[in-house]
Amino acid sequence: MIASSTRRRVAAATVLACAVAPFVGIAPARAAEITVTDATGDVRNANNGNPTPTVNNGDFTQVTYNHRRARVVITGDYVDLEQPRSTPQGEDTSLFFATRMRTDEDVYRVAFTGADSSEPGGETELFGRRGRRVRCDVEHNIDYLSNSIRVSIPRSCLSRPNWIRFTSIHLTFDRNRATVDNPHDDGADPTAWTSKVFHD
Repeated sequence: MIASSTRRRVAAATVLACAVAPFVGIAPARAAEITVTDATGDVRNANNGNPTPTVNNGDFTQVTYNHRRARVVITGDYVDLEQPRSTPQGEDTSLFFATRMRTDEDVYRVAFTGADSSEPGGETELFGRRGRRVRCDVEHNIDYLSNSIRVSIPRSCLSRPNWIRFTSIHLTFDRNRATVDNPHDDGADPTAWTSKVFHD
């Protein structure tokens, strides 16, 4: 299991709580792929929302959403993506990358990727409304050398959408500090979703 159950619950609660963000388009419509570019140095303390400008770990540079005919591919790129580790004090660091999706068929999904020192390669799960797990052959790759996380989801796991809107968030737990970033604005939680991303 990735990280402690407490960290997992906190991360999941944070992700699901942001699901009420409004549908504000932030990229051109009628696209099969949208890349959202994020300013760097905008990581924040997850507990109080205060800026932590010296933190590069988990700081998005961009997130690309690709809606293909067979799969939905999400790629997060970072300034720095540190591999989780155990500290000499026996404390563990962990990371969570999550993307929320809403479709024209009113299907809601969250792709939730987590990694810690015991499983740095991580695991990804897919959830529906009210946090119900959706069985699906989700694939992912965490590349610490290239500072990126890639998640690939069968399009059938979202029904057969004509379009999808996305919003992402990243949380890092490092000892007693939790930090958060999103690629859509400089706040702790995203306040907008992408425009409609149509399949190619």
